[in-house]
Amino acid sequence: MFEMIKYNKDNGIATITLNRPAKFNTLRSY
Repeated sequence: MFEMIKYNKDNGIATITLNRPAKFNTLRSY
């Protein structure tokens, strides 16, 4: 959980990608 919060502060998108499935992850990555 701590890692998620840290990522959220650095890059909110990173947290979303990690939370979302691979399909969404690829879409967010691009």
